[in-house]
Amino acid sequence: MTLCASVLLALAVLQIAVADRFEGKDVCRENALNCADGDESLPASHDTDKFNEQSNFLFQSSVNGHAGIKQSLYNKLWNSNLDIAKETLKTDFLKRMDGNTLEAERYVIFMIQDLYYLVKVTHYINMIAMELSGSSEKELQTFFERRSNSYRKYTKYILDFYHITDISSIEPQTAIKDYVESFSELLTEHPIYFAIAMLPCAKLWPFVAENLNIKEGNPYYPFKRDNGDDNSRKHYEPLLKLYQDRLNQTKAFEIFRNQMKHEKSFFSSS
Repeated sequence: MTLCASVLLALAVLQIAVADRFEGKDVCRENALNCADGDESLPASHDTDKFNEQSNFLFQSSVNGHAGIKQSLYNKLWNSNLDIAKETLKTDFLKRMDGNTLEAERYVIFMIQDLYYLVKVTHYINMIAMELSGSSEKELQTFFERRSNSYRKYTKYILDFYHITDISSIEPQTAIKDYVESFSELLTEHPIYFAIAMLPCAKLWPFVAENLNIKEGNPYYPFKRDNGDDNSRKHYEPLLKLYQDRLNQTKAFEIFRNQMKHEKSFFSSS
């Protein structure tokens, strides 16, 4: 990293302090990335009748010929990757955070690497949102417009708070560099696969926060408190239900698991 250790330590103190200052105001990472102005739950279609017709078709096709309702793609993706989620909890970084023995320098390097990820992925999301402008796939367009809005607001807030004009001074470590590149490789695919690639981040961080035994008084308690709300179902499940019978599910599962591995690698290398 090009930032000296003293600056990193100062950033660590600032990061924890700002989390306390803005408690409950949606500036923490996952709350900010999973919210936007107004109600963001799908469907927010420009053609609600068409969406309802599609939803009814998907519902009927899921139950016809079966004893019960088919498990949603959202649930299947997560449940089939709980092994990686549980392995992530065992990483040294999270165990030390849980035990209040994590060095501040390690935490801030983690945050700076995450900032690199945020800037890069925000750029990709903006690209997709612009490409979908005027698209006939209105639900997908709405999803990416709102994700773009949330990511841009939060990334700008973090850059402004740390007085960082760009990320050219940040040297990405292998784990985060590979993670970002995995998103870049999906830009040539249908956008639904990029949305699936975003879900592990939105789902795993609240899972991690929920399973940490950090108590108030631990300097890393804001991480647990502020990342504890899992809003991913509201934002992702309706979209995945709409597409689950149209997409290549083998590819979807491969993408989701690959991104879960990248998340674990990020925590493991921090």
